[in-house]
Amino acid sequence: MNARAAWWEPSWKRLLAITAVLFVAILLLLAQRVHAGADPALARSAATKAAPSAPPVQRYGFDPYAQPDPYAQPDTQIAPPMTHAS
Repeated sequence: MNARAAWWEPSWKRLLAITAVLFVAILLLLAQRVHAGADPALARSAATKAAPSAPPVQRYGFDPYAQPDPYAQPDTQIAPPMTHAS
């Protein structure tokens, strides 16, 4: 057997070096994208902020299992939705 290993035989030192180089390369690529403003995570949060918010949900009826909130303001009576004959 050769005292010197062939270049294609794996070794722990080579595996750690390749892993470190790949980690740094991917980290630099992502850092460049963030610096350029093309971060997908930021784009997703900006899109959700720009979307119009849904109107507040009106509650009709009574929930017997709801716990009363001691700090809540008293609710005003909300009229149920009205339908008209077409």
